Amino acid sequence: MTPGESAKRASGFSLLELIAVLVIMGLAAGLAAPRIQDFLEEARIRTGARKLATLLRYARNQALSTKQVVTVATDESGQRWWIKYSELPAAERVVKLPPGIKGKIVERYFSALSDAKASILFSPQGNSTGQLIEIYDDHGRKFQLAVDPVIGNITLLRGS
Repeated sequence: MTPGESAKRASGFSLLELIAVLVIMGLAAGLAAPRIQDFLEEARIRTGARKLATLLRYARNQALSTKQVVTVATDESGQRWWIKYSELPAAERVVKLPPGIKGKIVERYFSALSDAKASILFSPQGNSTGQLIEIYDDHGRKFQLAVDPVIGNITLLRGS
């Protein structure tokens, strides 16, 4: 082998080396794809939970500023949530959760304050009927929103 031949041979990759790298990259991509899908699905649920938390915080602020009871209610499917004022019959600020994501009230702290099973009341003093809301999908992934009954604070919790 002459010095020119060894420099020419060392300057590139062989076909076998390129195929080995492509196989390794393909395996890595195949292993990462399910994790990416799970991450995206969890992000959809988190987005729905944050949208609902924003609606609840807005309702509490409206109750404080307008000095009237403000209700956040949901339909039977748990996909649509809206605000209703005690003195206005029409709903305002409707939030629709992403497709395949639903929400439900799973625990009520002061059920005697409200007859409606699918609603949360915020009083002009800032407190609420206090609920635990679960945002979930069909695969068992979930987040929870805790509505504090004393101060009306909304906390986003990671589901189990």
